[in-house]
Amino acid sequence: MAKRELPKHVYRQRNGLYFQRRGWASQKFEHEFGTPEFWKEYADILSLKDKPRVVTSRIFHALMLLYLSSGRNQVG
Repeated sequence: MAKRELPKHVYRQRNGLYFQRRGWASQKFEHEFGTPEFWKEYADILSLKDKPRVVTSRIFHALMLLYLSSGRNQVG
């Protein structure tokens, strides 16, 4: 298996690099890979320095509440 060029949870997309981790909001990097600014941005994301990254809208309870409030659960 080949070694990854990018660090964990960093993926190259068509329009740039993104941090993508299950349970966290995806975030686009502003700086190029390998620069000191990139590594600082990466460290800040991992340390949750900017703001909490947990996506609360993806939990099952929130999905259930959205469904019940939509009116689609009505019969007939």
